[in-house]
Amino acid sequence: MKEYIEYNTKQGITDLLSEIELDDEKGWVEGMHKGEMIASVKLPNNNFNYNENGELVEEYSSQKYLRVDYLASLRPVSFDFKIVAYRFLD
Repeated sequence: MKEYIEYNTKQGITDLLSEIELDDEKGWVEGMHKGEMIASVKLPNNNFNYNENGELVEEYSSQKYLRVDYLASLRPVSFDFKIVAYRFLD
């Protein structure tokens, strides 16, 4: 089982969202307002990357930021999204 870091409102989800680049042309899922607070999101802790289809690929890399293309769904406590690049934060 892979280790995950869970970000929530108490841990500064706003900071996490500011590190995620969203494609404004594709926008957010219907019914979600940009900047709306979410409860939590889990991201791989380290040494992971994603391919162009958003599938998790285990590998060691020197990447340093996370970029998200679009949100796929929204639930009360979490959301799913397609990841186009995952980079470790210093």
